[in-house]
Amino acid sequence: RRLGVLALVNELIDVNEWSRVGTGAGRFYRLLRAAVERATSPDELAIVVRTLGHAVRAAGSAATDATDTELARALDWMAASPEAPRASFHRLGACLIVTELAERGGPLAASAVASRLQRVTAAVWVALCDEGLETRQAAIGTLRACISIAC
Repeated sequence: RRLGVLALVNELIDVNEWSRVGTGAGRFYRLLRAAVERATSPDELAIVVRTLGHAVRAAGSAATDATDTELARALDWMAASPEAPRASFHRLGACLIVTELAERGGPLAASAVASRLQRVTAAVWVALCDEGLETRQAAIGTLRACISIAC
């Protein structure tokens, strides 16, 4: 059911002129932000993050605050104590978020990642040492995205 709602939101992003939707765009963003928090599987998390990246790309400069908020959340999740509840899952989410913004979030999102490149690359090392294979693979993708921004 959640995946159906995410597919609908993803389609609505394309149908609407996202930057002109105003409060509607804010509602979609809040829905996606909550969906990232409530995701229960890596597959669901990946779909939510992909939809979030689509929304950021479609919104362009109107998504600057959302991009900054998501990057801050990702850095917090990467820096969380390994004993924190859902720490490994949060690190996976953080890696997916940074990678999505860097690779497919549009030029403004990539610029926001580039401005925090040193913090992101330092924080991703924790994810590279995570016990979960999916988290480590996502961390590799994040490093790849960071290197492509830097070069």
